[in-house]
Amino acid sequence: MSTQTAKTNTARVLRPSRLNVAGWCIYCVTQNCTDARCIANHARAEWAVCGKCGGSEWVDGHTDPDTSTQRCDCVGGLTEATTPDAEVIDLHSYVVTYPAPPADEPRNDASGLVPRIDAGPAWDYHAAARQSRRDAEQANPEAVAYAKANPNSGPAQWAAYGMGY
Repeated sequence: MSTQTAKTNTARVLRPSRLNVAGWCIYCVTQNCTDARCIANHARAEWAVCGKCGGSEWVDGHTDPDTSTQRCDCVGGLTEATTPDAEVIDLHSYVVTYPAPPADEPRNDASGLVPRIDAGPAWDYHAAARQSRRDAEQANPEAVAYAKANPNSGPAQWAAYGMGY
């Protein structure tokens, strides 16, 4: 009686341990980690041989072992395989057109903005200050005389000219 063994074609699955030899998690860097998120991340991750070190854990160790003196940042010669980017969906381009403004509407130069409403002449600060001084002299000439005699006195200026000082 002969027995035949069934040979299955199984692909070699590369996967480092989630905890390193000292017991530190490779995802959250916590010792003896039992976090469900780290376990799920490790279960769904795909791993491949590191391209920088070729699995030797020394940068360029697979091409020239005599001169490789720098440790690689991979995990035991493996790195997480990058998944292909999502498929790009080509959207149809379109042009937005706005309706033309009425012909009788006033437009500003090349910008096409409507000009502002003319609010009259600009406010003349100096004329308003002169008027407030004249009003103060008529209302309280003694306080204004005292304020002119003491120009560095804040209370005297306030008493003479009030809030406009």
